[in-house]
Amino acid sequence: MVVISIIGCSKSGAYGSEEAIKRGDVVYQNEVVNLERFEQFLINLSNKKEDTIRVTGYTHEGDPIFQDLQFDGEVIHYTYDNSNDEYAGKNKGKETDVCKEVIEKKIHKAKSNI
Repeated sequence: MVVISIIGCSKSGAYGSEEAIKRGDVVYQNEVVNLERFEQFLINLSNKKEDTIRVTGYTHEGDPIFQDLQFDGEVIHYTYDNSNDEYAGKNKGKETDVCKEVIEKKIHKAKSNI
């Protein structure tokens, strides 16, 4: 199992998971949808080809958290946007950063017989 944890650039406006899937966002809730789009982004990254992608997750209450990645051929411009999260508190808003690479992190879950 691969867990995607990314922070990225945000397009304004909240929308639900069905709309996010239609827009081509990589959506994660109980499962990851449009994962092939993320895989294509990684291929473009390794080929130094410009690309933009949005990863959208949802809180338990259903509020969207947007993570946008914009690769300009050299670096990744990243924005994390939780401004639509009703319970974000004082950490609510957008944060930006610049990254040089994406690191893959694999997490293996132990099987349960319960």
